[in-house]
Amino acid sequence: MPVRVDWTDPDFARFRHGVLSEVMAGELLSMETSAAMIAFAPSVQAKLFLAAQAADEARHAVLFQTRLHELGATALEPSAAMQRVMAFLADAARSREWLRCLVAQNLVLEGVATILFETLAQIADPHTARLLEPVNADELKHVRFGVTSLQKLRDSPGFRRRVLDVQNALLPLMADILASQVRLREADHEIDYRAIGERAVAALTARLSALGIELSMWDRAKLTVWRWIG
Repeated sequence: MPVRVDWTDPDFARFRHGVLSEVMAGELLSMETSAAMIAFAPSVQAKLFLAAQAADEARHAVLFQTRLHELGATALEPSAAMQRVMAFLADAARSREWLRCLVAQNLVLEGVATILFETLAQIADPHTARLLEPVNADELKHVRFGVTSLQKLRDSPGFRRRVLDVQNALLPLMADILASQVRLREADHEIDYRAIGERAVAALTARLSALGIELSMWDRAKLTVWRWIG
């Protein structure tokens, strides 16, 4: 069980600053991507959900920005790893490909975020942990929207391969973000990032199964990208 630490502790400053800055960048990325997807969403209900999701993500970003200020810090620039994820999502949005955006944003990005937030809530100080709980509840709602929307596309040409192509392209970039946080952690306040990756892959595999996608041995082998984290 992870050990809860006091995020106001000066010895923990470098780690908390890096993590909170990175998740704030991720929330802003999701806000921008959700807003962009409204223009090519296939239904009024999907447009309305994405508008609400963009508002959720904006609210999350404000929460993390406020917590940084309370801790005497301001947000750092996104890491090089996060910038690569940002470029991937921006390219997906420019393509206006509904399936590609759903997989990238609502299945992979949000899916990994839920596992990270659950872990951070276990080690953060009580105030930060309380902030993370409603944030994670929103992210799980966004993932469910992605799965439900993708289920409607199961009969589209090349569905399985298109979903896996996006997943396999984005997951290594997400792994890079976690690896960058490994370099920030301090000896007495470690997070098992490999465990986060493995849990994220397990959750993603279950969601793919709900879409009728069972992974081949080759597809499973591609997910071992997480094993070198940490």
